[in-house]
Amino acid sequence: MNFDILQKSIPEECLRAFLEKGSRFDDRKFYESRKFNYSLGVLNSYEYSAIGSLGLNKILLVLKEVGKNLSEKPKINIIIDNFENNKSNKNVFDFINKLLRNNISYENNVNEKKEYDLFVTIESIDGNIYEVLAKSLDKFFSNESKIGIIFNKKFISKTICFINGTILFDPIKQEAEQANFICNIIKFEKKFIMYKIGGHTVPLKLLQEAILQIDNNGNDN
Repeated sequence: MNFDILQKSIPEECLRAFLEKGSRFDDRKFYESRKFNYSLGVLNSYEYSAIGSLGLNKILLVLKEVGKNLSEKPKINIIIDNFENNKSNKNVFDFINKLLRNNISYENNVNEKKEYDLFVTIESIDGNIYEVLAKSLDKFFSNESKIGIIFNKKFISKTICFINGTILFDPIKQEAEQANFICNIIKFEKKFIMYKIGGHTVPLKLLQEAILQIDNNGNDN
């Protein structure tokens, strides 16, 4: 029988068989993430634009100036365009807002403070759009983009799914669909934020093990 047909007809049994052999559908190790790719300045018509991708997860970022800002903190309006599933727009908005809120500031050499619209276009999703969002925004608001807005605190972002006691980093769609619990963990130097994506609960021991593995495998791409 063709593997694709088998995978679709009995997805849970097929995935369990792979995990029991210590393998995944795409031959990665359990704590291994796909390669993250990022390109800055991809649209000639906008001063600040970028594309980020992680496997088949792909997003486009565009920052557009909309006026002056009288506040000392950057004002960025988040606008989501999701080609895959508009129902998840609120979750994506909340995730981005959590990343940006109280963690961005103007660089010291910025004289004129401005208000911006941040357009986030989700072109495709393969189980892990949150990690590519976090990684792309981290690159976008860095010195290399020359926007003049930076993150105050650096972080590592990892999407993790738990399947019957097995911990998988950067899940593909089939793994995410079979997960008992799936979350994104944003880990700063001395604290972390867990953003629940789906599922019910996860044993504390497994969550602690996942956080430990972020320290050991967090900078793999």
